[in-house]
Amino acid sequence: PRKVKLVYFSNINSPKIIDSIELISHHCWIDAKTIIFYGKVKGLQGIYTYNFKTEKIINIDIKGFENKDFHISKISTNKFICDFYPNKFSEQELSLLNIKEKNFDKILNIFSNPFYSKKNKCDLHAKISNNNKMIAVDISENYYRQLAVLFLK
Repeated sequence: PRKVKLVYFSNINSPKIIDSIELISHHCWIDAKTIIFYGKVKGLQGIYTYNFKTEKIINIDIKGFENKDFHISKISTNKFICDFYPNKFSEQELSLLNIKEKNFDKILNIFSNPFYSKKNKCDLHAKISNNNKMIAVDISENYYRQLAVLFLK
């Protein structure tokens, strides 16, 4: 498997590699100095934050989290919209992650036709509107990749 490590440049001539982070997959900025990501740190997979100023890694230990990779998009400092890869029923889950309360709340499942897998797969890549009233997701339908907009209550 391909490993992706965290590398950053505090000075353009001296890249810094964070060795304790063994894998980073799908990340999002929390604020000007902190990212949240799914990854592997010291052998443990999970959801983590990394602060570039303090160089501190924090495990967001979420009860019941199944250690499955996801895409993440920021709603607010503590809330994120996440989409997961299809489960065994070909459903992709869209959930709200609250890192302050340390929980996921499922919003909905979207059927993903098994035909659209491997090289044809279409991840949701959920993005929330600026007013937090709509979510845009990528879907595959009728042999095309399409954009679906979901209105929130």
